[in-house]
Amino acid sequence: REKSEELHSLERQFRSRLEHEINALKSESKEDMQQRIVSLNALLAEQKANNEITLSAFKAEAGAKEAGLKAEFLAALKDAEHRAELASAKATSALESLQATLEQVKQSAQEELTRVKQEAERALAEQAKKMSEEHAMDKAKALEAQQLELQSQLLSERDSALNGSHHAHAAAM
Repeated sequence: REKSEELHSLERQFRSRLEHEINALKSESKEDMQQRIVSLNALLAEQKANNEITLSAFKAEAGAKEAGLKAEFLAALKDAEHRAELASAKATSALESLQATLEQVKQSAQEELTRVKQEAERALAEQAKKMSEEHAMDKAKALEAQQLELQSQLLSERDSALNGSHHAHAAAM
C-alpha cells in the first residue's frame, strides 16, 4: 500500500512536470522545443526507470511475503500434524487403557458372580438342611405326641380294665 501510494505520488509529480513542460513548449521556439523534447525524453526515461525500480521492489516484497507466508503455513501445518499425531496417540493409549480396565471389570464381575452363586448355593443347601431338620423334628414331635396319646389311651384302657375287674371281683364277693 505504501509502495502504491509512492507510485501514485511519483506519477502525479511526473504528470505535473509534464504538463508544466507542455505549457512551456507551447510558448517556445522550434529549437527550444527540440531541447524540451530531449529533456522530456530524459524525464520519461527517468520516470520509466523509477517505475521499473518500484515495480521490481514490489515484486521482491511480494515474493518475500509469499515465501514468508508459505513458510508460516508449512510450519503451522507441520505443527497441526504433530498435534494430531499426539492426540491420536493419546486417544489410542486411552482406548487401550479403557479396554484393559473393561476386561478387568468383566473378570472381577465374573469372579463376584461366581462367588455370589456359590454363597447362594451354600445358603440354599443350609436352608434346605435346616428345613429338612425342622421337618424331621416336627415329625418326631408329632410321633412323640402320638405315642404319648397312645400310651395315655392304653393306660386309660388298662385302668378301666383294672377297675372293671375290681368291680367284678368285688361284685363276685
